[in-house]
Amino acid sequence: MFLLGFLQGIGPGEILLVLVVVLLLFGGSRLADAARSLGRARGEFSRGAEEVERDRELERLQREARDLGIDPTGKTPAQIRSEIATRKPG
Repeated sequence: MFLLGFLQGIGPGEILLVLVVVLLLFGGSRLADAARSLGRARGEFSRGAEEVERDRELERLQREARDLGIDPTGKTPAQIRSEIATRKPG
């Protein structure tokens, strides 16, 4: 499903026209500031998403460790993985 389906009929000429109008309305410096802010927001979002993924992986490792009778308290993910590898059958 293409979420921006309404953009399929817009060609390069129309996009250029929209960009020129936006530039005239807001000016170059305000557009640069907006682009900079968007870049920072994207970076913060990416860092937040990576942190959530790390937390989910740590919770999964801790759960697996507990299932094998390992106390994961105060251990790094690498230490937990190592202990899981030594206790896991096979």
